[in-house]
Amino acid sequence: MAMVYEAEDLLLGRKVAVKVLREQFASDPGFLTRFQREARSAAGLSHPNIVAVYDVGADAGTQYIVMELVVGRTLKEVVQEEAPLSAGRIIDLGRQICDGLEYAHQHGIVHRDVKAHNILVARDGWAKIADFGIAVALGASSLTQSGYVVGSAQYMSPEQAKGEQSTASSDLYATGVMLYEMATGRLPFEGDTSVVVALKQIQEDPVPPRRVNPRIPESLQTIILQSMAKDPSERFSSAAAMGEALVACARASLEATQPNAVVASKPPRLERVMAPVPSPAPRKERRGGPGGWMVLVVVFAAFLCTLGSIPLGLVAFSNGALGRLFPSLSAPTQGSATATPVRVVQAAPSPTPEPTPIPTLKTPKLVGMSFTAARQLAQNAGLDVVISGESYSSEYPVAYVISQNPAAGDPIEKGVRIEVVVSLGKESVQVPRVVEDPLQAAEDKLKAAGFKWRVMEQNSDQTPAGIVISQSPAPDVMAEKGSEVLLKVSLGKEKVAVPNVIGKPEAEAQDMIVKAGLAKSYPNYQSFTTVPPGDVISQEPKPGTMVDKGTTVYIAVRKVDTPAPPPPTPTATGH
Repeated sequence: MAMVYEAEDLLLGRKVAVKVLREQFASDPGFLTRFQREARSAAGLSHPNIVAVYDVGADAGTQYIVMELVVGRTLKEVVQEEAPLSAGRIIDLGRQICDGLEYAHQHGIVHRDVKAHNILVARDGWAKIADFGIAVALGASSLTQSGYVVGSAQYMSPEQAKGEQSTASSDLYATGVMLYEMATGRLPFEGDTSVVVALKQIQEDPVPPRRVNPRIPESLQTIILQSMAKDPSERFSSAAAMGEALVACARASLEATQPNAVVASKPPRLERVMAPVPSPAPRKERRGGPGGWMVLVVVFAAFLCTLGSIPLGLVAFSNGALGRLFPSLSAPTQGSATATPVRVVQAAPSPTPEPTPIPTLKTPKLVGMSFTAARQLAQNAGLDVVISGESYSSEYPVAYVISQNPAAGDPIEKGVRIEVVVSLGKESVQVPRVVEDPLQAAEDKLKAAGFKWRVMEQNSDQTPAGIVISQSPAPDVMAEKGSEVLLKVSLGKEKVAVPNVIGKPEAEAQDMIVKAGLAKSYPNYQSFTTVPPGDVISQEPKPGTMVDKGTTVYIAVRKVDTPAPPPPTPTATGH
């Protein structure tokens, strides 16, 4: 129903968006009412997750709204180009949308047309809710009547599809649809016509998103399905409650993806590997004879040799043990003609093997990635990742890596863990109230709260000079820490120069005084002067004096002399 233009605010030197109602709708009372409702609804909301409205007006019958220019894409475009999104990004965008809706609901406004097309995603990842064209005040009579449905069918809650009154819970249902869309890349209900889709919203349950995308956490699926419950009472109690559930889901996902602590393993068990022993030649052995003992001794000796405790030669020949047990295997005794000295040889210890060198590689860059993606990348390289801390970040979304140790490019060995700090998202803090404060006091408050500020001075008839007239964002709203607060500070009453009206005719002098922004007064008429009758003789304040706008100027004017009446005409008399 409108055209949106990029424009420049010449006064503040900033880019803005100007929404202009199309000419063919300007004469339609219904469209005009909707356009004006958007202006009123959005103008009263000041929140970092809602597109700001700066001005509303009409020019020669053309209705327009001046609003914040968001450089980026709609959420619909993000989904079409990138879905399915990572769980961390889904949670971050969903939490921001919930924050904006909670603020609108707290101020009595139900959006009633929440959808991916109406969510603007800036280049820095900041999500903003736009288009309050069919918003309605909480508790006010709804525009929805029997047979008249308001909203977009794919994001419409069952109660909206039935023609019932929309509530804050209806906005939460639509938010759940958007989370489903981000997680799966498709809408939960689709059809050839809007009527078919609306009927599905009423009658059918969505396919659980994990069946489409098993990579999303179970807890995120639970949030999506709860927000899309057919019965509004079974959904989250508020947008704030839904946002808190998303934050809890993010924390649970981070904890679940951290590797378990290393458990000390048991000492390796000694395995004894023996080569097959050839069967001895058959012979007769007496029961209980030396044959069985010999086998046991040989096995025992081999076992000890395996352990490296006792050399085989020493076991075999020390103290003539085998000779006494097995005479046929013993060495010849000393003095025997065939005796041969036997030398016991200690087996040389086996050389200690050199350890296999551990491969060295470069640490991958993980900063700027979601924790899940970073961990997968590290695991592919034979590394692991652990979370060493969490911190707020205005640059990275929730669950994205802010910093890492070792740094990217540093040498690292396989199996070593990389410690990372992950983002908690942008920190939002409450904007302090500084309206009616002296400028210095206002700056001190904003500095203490972590905000920047910009001052715009303007004249004010009601507010003394140096006092804050207004602020944006408004007091007590939640805004990103480090963001800018615009302060409008009074210059006091506007000063104007008193025009020189001496010698001017009274009427012209009064006109000059009024056009200069000053108040005309009843003149003081004087009779004796050299100026022509009816002209200004003198004025107070003097010409060129700078005075407050609206100051009264006193003038003295030569009185117009009243001409003397003509003498009476003599009357003729008879004789």
